[in-house]
Amino acid sequence: MEKIMLNGEYFMIKLVEASDDESESQSGRITLIKFNMTKWIRQLSRMPNISIFLKRLKHENVITEAHMSDIENEYSYGSQMEKLILIIQQSADSTSIYRFCKELRNMHPQLADLLENKNTDGKETDEYLRNVEQEFVLEFLRNTLIECLNCHIPCDEIHIALEEDLHGHVEFSALKTYFPQIFSNSTFVEGDKSFRDVTWKSPPHKEANEKVDMLSMTLDDFSTHIGDIMGQEIKPELRDCFQKAIYEEAITANIFEEMKSSQLKEVFAEYLGSINYGKGMEHVLKKLQQEIRENKLRSGIKTNIRLQQLREFDQPSNNLAYYQGAIVKPQTGNLLVPVHEFRTLIAPNKHWIAKETLRFLAACMNSRKNGTMHFGIRRDGDGCGTIEGIGMFNSKEVDEEISKCIKKCFYGEHLPFVMSCIREMQVISVRDCEHVVYEIDVIPSSLYSIKEIIPLRFPPKGPHVEVIFIYEHHSLCEIAMGSPILSDIEKICTLRLQERGIIESKVNGCLIDTSELRTTLISTLTGKDSKYITDEYIPIIVSGNMNGHVGVRNDIGMATAFSSAKFVLDFDASPDLRKSVENDKSLFTVKTAEDCLDKSQIENSSNPVWIYCNGNTEISQPRMNLKAWTKSRLAGVKCCLDTIRMSIPKGRARILFLLYCELTDREPLFDLARDMLASAFQDECIIVTQSADNCKELRNDVARRVGDNEMDRCILIGPDWKFLSDVVRSVFRPTSNDVCKLPSSSQAIVVEMTSRERTDLKLTDIDIVSGEECVIEAERMSEKELQENEHEHQRRFYKGSGTSWWNFYYHDHVGKRNCYKRHLGKVNKILKSKRGEQFLETHEIKHHPGAGGSTLGMHLIWHLSQFKETPENAFRCCVVKQISENTSLQIDRVRNFKDVENAKPIIILVDNKSEDAVILLRSKLHELAYKTGTPGKLFGLIILISRCPIAKDKNQLADDHILTHSLKGKEIVWFDKKYKELEDKTGIDVKTLIAFNVMRNSFDEKYIMELTTNILKDVTDLEKEVLTNLALISSYENDHPIPQSVFDKMMNKPQEIDNLIKVPFGIAHTRKELQMLTFNRTVWNMNVSVAMDLLIARRVSDQNIGGISIISQPLARAIVLSLMLERNQRLEDIVNSILDLLGQHAHEANPMSKIFVKIVCSLFKTRQIEEIDNRETRLKFSDLVFDLEKQETESPRQTVLHTMSRCFDITKDAMVGQQLARYNIYIKEFAEAEKAIQRSLAIKPDNSYLLDTYGQIFKAHMEHVL
Repeated sequence: MEKIMLNGEYFMIKLVEASDDESESQSGRITLIKFNMTKWIRQLSRMPNISIFLKRLKHENVITEAHMSDIENEYSYGSQMEKLILIIQQSADSTSIYRFCKELRNMHPQLADLLENKNTDGKETDEYLRNVEQEFVLEFLRNTLIECLNCHIPCDEIHIALEEDLHGHVEFSALKTYFPQIFSNSTFVEGDKSFRDVTWKSPPHKEANEKVDMLSMTLDDFSTHIGDIMGQEIKPELRDCFQKAIYEEAITANIFEEMKSSQLKEVFAEYLGSINYGKGMEHVLKKLQQEIRENKLRSGIKTNIRLQQLREFDQPSNNLAYYQGAIVKPQTGNLLVPVHEFRTLIAPNKHWIAKETLRFLAACMNSRKNGTMHFGIRRDGDGCGTIEGIGMFNSKEVDEEISKCIKKCFYGEHLPFVMSCIREMQVISVRDCEHVVYEIDVIPSSLYSIKEIIPLRFPPKGPHVEVIFIYEHHSLCEIAMGSPILSDIEKICTLRLQERGIIESKVNGCLIDTSELRTTLISTLTGKDSKYITDEYIPIIVSGNMNGHVGVRNDIGMATAFSSAKFVLDFDASPDLRKSVENDKSLFTVKTAEDCLDKSQIENSSNPVWIYCNGNTEISQPRMNLKAWTKSRLAGVKCCLDTIRMSIPKGRARILFLLYCELTDREPLFDLARDMLASAFQDECIIVTQSADNCKELRNDVARRVGDNEMDRCILIGPDWKFLSDVVRSVFRPTSNDVCKLPSSSQAIVVEMTSRERTDLKLTDIDIVSGEECVIEAERMSEKELQENEHEHQRRFYKGSGTSWWNFYYHDHVGKRNCYKRHLGKVNKILKSKRGEQFLETHEIKHHPGAGGSTLGMHLIWHLSQFKETPENAFRCCVVKQISENTSLQIDRVRNFKDVENAKPIIILVDNKSEDAVILLRSKLHELAYKTGTPGKLFGLIILISRCPIAKDKNQLADDHILTHSLKGKEIVWFDKKYKELEDKTGIDVKTLIAFNVMRNSFDEKYIMELTTNILKDVTDLEKEVLTNLALISSYENDHPIPQSVFDKMMNKPQEIDNLIKVPFGIAHTRKELQMLTFNRTVWNMNVSVAMDLLIARRVSDQNIGGISIISQPLARAIVLSLMLERNQRLEDIVNSILDLLGQHAHEANPMSKIFVKIVCSLFKTRQIEEIDNRETRLKFSDLVFDLEKQETESPRQTVLHTMSRCFDITKDAMVGQQLARYNIYIKEFAEAEKAIQRSLAIKPDNSYLLDTYGQIFKAHMEHVL
């Protein structure tokens, strides 16, 4: 920013010193624009879609690839814009600056007006660029062409040469306009493919092959080649003469090679007119004949070597290599057996490859025929070919050129289908030479083909003609639009599409289940490496109007998707869809658009909210037309969307638009969807439909605002709603048991609790453990699915991502701790006791963080809850997720469910909850047990899991009292046995199971430090920023995962494209396009390095919000120590970094940010319990405060005050203010203590803890004075 400001001062001085004439000159205008770039830099820095802007500037050659890469490496959009402006100010010429303004105007006209200091809609800029273009084209024509009677040059050759000289794009219409100004005698008639009466001064440089294969050329190519040779080696006038002679006499390469000297003279002299057939011509023709003979001989020797198997269709080339001279004989068959086109080029270049690829692509799509285009294989006839290879190209540039031509030549509505059909280029090396073969596959699957024939504007360069390409009897045919046979061809292609669908449905039983379409849809919906949408996103469903299509409603079988969504916005007034999803259960909070005007109606719901946006016939609210809806319901729906946006961080929503029929601009959903796609939820929306026509109008409208690519990647099209429902359903996590089985006091009876009953009980604070947990889900799985499920849960458990009931279902995932039998014995003793001294008993398990206390508690619950064929021995068990005033009532409902008389005691697992919350739960349960329990009979048992700090003296507490990190005896044997078992299993790298290995080594500090140091070597610098913050928090608060969205801004960088290249998006998505297509489409934590992924665990918080933490507390501390040493940081620096991040989230309304704020505040508030003389007392301050105070700095106490004050200032958390006051009391700063507590009381004036602290200030002050 400082450099930009200095530049601004420099340009201001130049403007002030300039005369009036200089100010009005082009240089003065450029200086003014550069000055305005500095003046309006802050406005420019707020511009969204900067990645698209950079891509357009790169396309117009305003910036280079290196510039673009340098800019994208900047952290924020603002920094990126600042870097861009510096580059433009320092290195851009006048033309580039005007191009910058033009592209800026295309995206943001108001910003362009500010830069140009004019309100003329960019007319002066356009005029300047037109003049520059005109001068360049005229200069190019003067320098490269000369007049030559009876000569001609193809239009696309001149067009390509012009663009390569310019290093940019020029419309052919401009070339056509300026051409007569230089060559007035030259003729060009509309529809011609050549400019007449001109030729090259010197032919443009072409990278020819070492051996030109004339035998494989078509008649057209051969005639052009001979004409070019004669024109180049003798004189330009001969070019057209020989080309016309070869073509009209139908002389192929084989025929030409056999012609005698007298025959050559007889044929060609007739076409020369007044030009004599001389010795020079005969010599060149004889030389060409000799080349053909040598080529024949060369081919004859090599074709006897071997037959070559072609690359498997639609598969990567991997390490495949072809043998030069080998013969290939492709198979023939039905529409799924690919047709093969072989090309060897005279002068291979990216433009030629792109042109041939488009022709082939269109023909395969229209013929519904799979196909492969081979560049570098000579065509021999009878469908065979000879491998020769061509020179190496920059495949990235070729891919970009093909992509550019596809967008230019195909119409916008066809682009999604075209891009779905074509695969990326495969490069196969040729052995014993430096040549390669380029291959491109085309797969026009019936799943995403359209019924009509697809035309294109061809060729990509030169004058366009709208044509249709098609395969007929294995020959590629060109048909002009308007041809009388076109209607017959359309009928044939429609029948072929039906035929292809039938063939595909028979392949492998059902192609749909294994099709690439399904893979692509799932990948787009979930993102990279995620199985379910809810792993990383919060789903919202927008369901369109069904217009009474009952068949569509019957095909929609995705109840799991609807019930997993946080909101469903339904634009159909019928309640039938919701009722079919609920299936007689009450799953949703049902509201209407009118209800949403009161935000509290939808903000405070614990259930998913189903909002009828345009009427609800169930309560006699009819649908409205657009005008009435806008007046009566639009405000409510917009209010609802504002609430959704506020509750979900940017980039973390996944909006699914389900369009069942055509959506037009006369529908209320149209305007709403347009705003969501282009603005409020840009990059977070996906349209799911069975026909492109359903969203055609919406797609074209939004594409004008965000671009074709941005829009097309939002649209997923399937063959029908049964298929789409199956795909969508598969990306939502299956719901738990439909029926929860519970024991009862009657030994022979098992009580079943349905999902509806569970919903009616409103069990928001607890999870019930079924007596047959996981059994119903397991019975629904195939053997393969069971194995995959076991592998996944085992990997997650041993990696440190938490324990699930599946780990106990599979028996051998969890090893029994030495203390397991002792704890189980004590629990059984309590349950069997008949003393009746207590209504409520508590069994406490104390553990060091990460030592396995939570797993031990779940192990006990599993043993006590599961029927194991003896339900009479089981107890009703539940796990407390969160503690509120109503938690005890929910527990009582489960205890008495269908078993009011003589109910068995309920077992309650409470894992690492705060001391105040546990006291509240106990008191409420005691009160309830006293009121409703049976005298002399146990009401319930709490298994309390308590985390204890690791004592400074490790021998302070024996294993009998606390579960520590040390393994002993049978535990070590079990871990060693499991390690060997995992080593023998394929597909498991035991070294990556960090939690398992750390536990196996008894949390040895030296082992953890070495492990951490080695892993951190492969963590990126940006990831280390996240790790530093995350590790420090996990060092003190490892029980509470941090929502991933907290780090979104910090990690908002371009993604690694190498991994995305493999995704089946098609060739049109080249490396550069993937960078744009995937921008903000996936979240950062889906693309972390392997090393970072080893250190973090993904867990779910009490509020069912996903988050991450370091696998264990000792590992977190090792990471903090390693990074502090590496970066020469102090603990204070990391804490301040966390507080900087806290400042970004303190005022956010979404629950993820609120969780983060709460966790950071707890770092200053949570005081550990210490046991002294068998008495438990709380430490004076939190562990973080103690550690900050121990720093070897000049004033560690000032550091504590500074960090605590910052946290209090940012969060306004009254209890942080209390701790600040207490610390000031501790250091005898009574005036500051009084200020802090007064600020806290202003926030919570009636809080007894704060009032007590206020009194303690005066007490301590008095004691100090006395």
